[in-house]
Amino acid sequence: MDNGAEKASEQINMLTRELETRDIAAVERIYRSQGFDYSLPDPKGSDILSALVLESAGAIRAAALLRLEVNAILLLDHRWQKPQVRLLALDQIHEASRKKAEAAGIGHANAWLPPEIERQFAPRLYDLGWERCLWNSYTRQVHNG
Repeated sequence: MDNGAEKASEQINMLTRELETRDIAAVERIYRSQGFDYSLPDPKGSDILSALVLESAGAIRAAALLRLEVNAILLLDHRWQKPQVRLLALDQIHEASRKKAEAAGIGHANAWLPPEIERQFAPRLYDLGWERCLWNSYTRQVHNG
């Protein structure tokens, strides 16, 4: 935390803690006030690794949910067989992977396509039920070292 943020947090009493059932209505109120067009994940869902709230002056002012998601990576020998056979292989391994993720309680998967294959491969993903994300994505390594 930078010095300005440290001084501000000293002046305003803020507490970060685990979300409790009694906090859900306040979290939903904050979510609705943002007006974003996406569904709020269930804060108590099986795919939530962590649900924290920030409380100040007796009210919930912020929440942070860490939802478990997977990064789907496909490795397929493009020299093997005809394209039709490779599509069948893609369908088969895709469905088996989807079932594994579902059984593990994973609600969402991400696939990052290299720019050089997106135009050709994106239609295959659409056929399998994937959607192109409209939001920009950012990444961060979790460890600080």
